[in-house]
Amino acid sequence: MQIPSFGLLFLLALATGASAAPATSTKGVANKSELTAAGKLLSPGLTNFDYAVFESDVGSRQAKELHAIMSMEGADDDMKRDHLLAAASSTPARPAVTGTALQNLKDYAVYAEIAYCGSASTLGTWGCGAKTCGGRRYPTAKVLYTGHSLGGAIATLAAADTAASGLVAASKVQLTIYNSPRVGSATFSDMVSALGLSGVARFVEENDIVSHLPPTSFGFNHVVGEDYQRSGVVYACTGAEDSSCSNSRVPFTSIDSHTQFFGTAGWFGGSGC
Repeated sequence: MQIPSFGLLFLLALATGASAAPATSTKGVANKSELTAAGKLLSPGLTNFDYAVFESDVGSRQAKELHAIMSMEGADDDMKRDHLLAAASSTPARPAVTGTALQNLKDYAVYAEIAYCGSASTLGTWGCGAKTCGGRRYPTAKVLYTGHSLGGAIATLAAADTAASGLVAASKVQLTIYNSPRVGSATFSDMVSALGLSGVARFVEENDIVSHLPPTSFGFNHVVGEDYQRSGVVYACTGAEDSSCSNSRVPFTSIDSHTQFFGTAGWFGGSGC
């Protein structure tokens, strides 16, 4: 199972036109050395990634919690890691996703997993002629764009392009993505919202790290529609960057959650190519 490189994720996001210059942050700035040390415990496999990149995205409460954990006297690395993983994990005051919406998240995830090994060449073979997308053959059909991780980012761009170009009516375009990185700026996020898509669902698994990259302090924003999964319950979050949902877990994020789905390890990409 191959996880996309963070360098590629940053390049993709930069290509959408967001500024890479750090923005002014009203959040509490965490200690860089503590972030770096915490990252080695939270995601030991990410040898070339420094959690210090989250410095300006960490709230004051999380910064204090981070300092308290990393300065615990007599605590070994395993104990600190356990505390880090449990940190800032509170139930958000948001309504739960239930019924058809919840079932759709689970059903569409199957498609995202099946297409995990898709490539640009396979995507390029898809044809959408007038008989299909023009409404004559399937007048009530909708087109679902889905993907996991980098695939989720690509699906976001594809759905926006499809709707904006008029290839398919926006009211027939559904975007459902899983553990996707941020794709563009706040302007891009607003543009996606203004398109009037049939629906947008952005699933975040617990403390997944990729969902918080690139950082907002670099000028990036998510699209609206976050569905945050915590302890088996999915919460419908508000706006593009809801501080009560998965953003509250920064910097206590982990690469281990990235391929999980409702706690099942290796769910995304687990079947291989």
